[in-house]
Order: sequence, then structure tokens, then C-alpha cells
Amino acid sequence: MKLPLKARLFLWTCTAIMVLTTPMVALARRPEADRDIVDARLEGYNQTVSLEPKSTALVWMLFLFLAVVGLAVMFKDAKRTHLD
Repeated sequence: MKLPLKARLFLWTCTAIMVLTTPMVALARRPEADRDIVDARLEGYNQTVSLEPKSTALVWMLFLFLAVVGLAVMFKDAKRTHLD
């Protein structure tokens, strides 16, 4: 089914308007602040303060422990029962 020329022109115009206005709307926002606030406890100081990065070693050790527990279940003998 072929659309009439007026309908096709209308569809092309609507599509062009949507394609051209989407970037304009995205770029029309206010610029971001110079620095990001990491924590609400840092608000209201006269000088710039920041939190020093913490170590993630305990998180990695937890992941390693959970991986070992998860893999250990795979090697359990299926014929073993609680009556052994």
C-alpha cells in the first residue's frame, strides 16, 4: 500500500524534526558542577575536603571465599548420604 505524497512528506518532516531536536534538548541542560560531591558529610566546609579511597582487599577476599565455597559444592560426591 503506497501512501500519498502529502502523508509521506508529513512523516519525513516529523522524523526530521525528532532527529534534529533530540540532540538540542540533550545539550540544552546546565553545565555540571566543577567537582562531584562524594558524600553528604563533606557539604558545607569552607575548604575543599574529600574522602581518601579505601582499600577493597576485604571485598576481594570475600569474593574469593564465596567462589571457593561455590566451586567446592560442584565436587561433592552425589552418592554420599547423611548416613555415612
